[in-house]
Amino acid sequence: MDERLHRMEREGVHTLRIPNYLDTTPDERGQTGYDRLGVFMKERDIDISWNPAHTKVSKEDGKEREIAVKRWCLAKGYAVRIGGC
Repeated sequence: MDERLHRMEREGVHTLRIPNYLDTTPDERGQTGYDRLGVFMKERDIDISWNPAHTKVSKEDGKEREIAVKRWCLAKGYAVRIGGC
């Protein structure tokens, strides 16, 4: 999946920048990368169900969020770049 997303970016497909969930530095609003990734998902109505491996009943972990976003982007025809948000 990652290689396909990188190839799409190199080919000039519209690229979405997503926050790195491992970024623990708070931004001006006090949000970490994990928080910003959640906001990104909420703004685009991306549900964790885009990650079929999701098994948690409560709060999802960052890697599961990232996988869900990547799968959503592939389905919608977007490339992804992580970080810089």
